[in-house]
Amino acid sequence: MRVTRVGAVALCVCALSVGGASSLAASLSPAQRIARAGVLTIGDFSAGWGSQVESSSGTPSLSKVYSTLPICKPFLALLATRSTAVRASSADFINGGLDVSNRVAVYSDRATASRPFAAAKTVQFSGCIQQAFERGIRLELIKSGQASAAPGLAVSVEPANPGIAAGDDQFAVGATVGVTLGGVQQHFGFEMIAIRVGRVGDTFSYADETGPITDVEPNAVHASVSRIRAALGSRVH
Repeated sequence: MRVTRVGAVALCVCALSVGGASSLAASLSPAQRIARAGVLTIGDFSAGWGSQVESSSGTPSLSKVYSTLPICKPFLALLATRSTAVRASSADFINGGLDVSNRVAVYSDRATASRPFAAAKTVQFSGCIQQAFERGIRLELIKSGQASAAPGLAVSVEPANPGIAAGDDQFAVGATVGVTLGGVQQHFGFEMIAIRVGRVGDTFSYADETGPITDVEPNAVHASVSRIRAALGSRVH
């Protein structure tokens, strides 16, 4: 089981509700073009990186996970805003044990895009992320036939400081997961950086199978944010 992928998806979708890909229609709307502009490409990364498309079909339905957690119920309305945004997502970019991807959501206006960021900065929301993370990974362990590892699962979530100055608003959170798989204690690192550019949310998810996140590829983040700002141009945002 790839625990890291479950965690990265949990952080990204839970925190800012920007999951999913945009339409593949040949004629793109202005919002679709903005969303596509922010999607990471292999050219945004330094030497040594590769890309892959990975199915998330085995990931538990996170909205169902959140709905069972009392601490998360005040934030369920944010999940509903997914349907109002035009979205695009990147492939996974891999370098050793590090996995990076991003998702872009274009909202109708700045106020709508700002609401998830305000919510994400609350103490209650951090608690929601931690409990959802624990529940989601535990369900994945059980589903993959590794239920014996579930009781020993340990998750720690706290605010992160990626040291990247970009966009109009920003929120970052990191997590570490400890679990025993095959009799071996393993630690995984996760980080999510969400950046708002006008009415656009640009969320970067990091997962490392070897430990805490130490490289957030700032050049790739800046490249994505710059393309979004250019795509917005003089439009009202």
